[in-house]
Amino acid sequence: MPIFDPPPNLSDLAWSLAATAAGRVTLMLRAAREATTWRSALRTLLWELPITVSLGMISWALTDWLSLQGGAAFVLAAMLGRFGPDRLEPFFDSFLAQLVRKP
Repeated sequence: MPIFDPPPNLSDLAWSLAATAAGRVTLMLRAAREATTWRSALRTLLWELPITVSLGMISWALTDWLSLQGGAAFVLAAMLGRFGPDRLEPFFDSFLAQLVRKP
């Protein structure tokens, strides 16, 4: 059973990855600026690549699920890229705690 039926356009995936990379680039530049050596800067930038790709794929799926197109899809992907896993995890932890809380 496929997840997407019909599958989303691959150009949408490219836009999601580009938007996520645009959102992550400020964090990448700051990390590279704060690094003491080139080696630590390259290591930091290397770790950002899988994060950017995974957040791009998450935003691609979210925009398809929410039926967002154009600018709204780009903004969602850029916001996911900018906030990243460090800020999204506490948000979802508190959100899930409120859902689980008994009335």
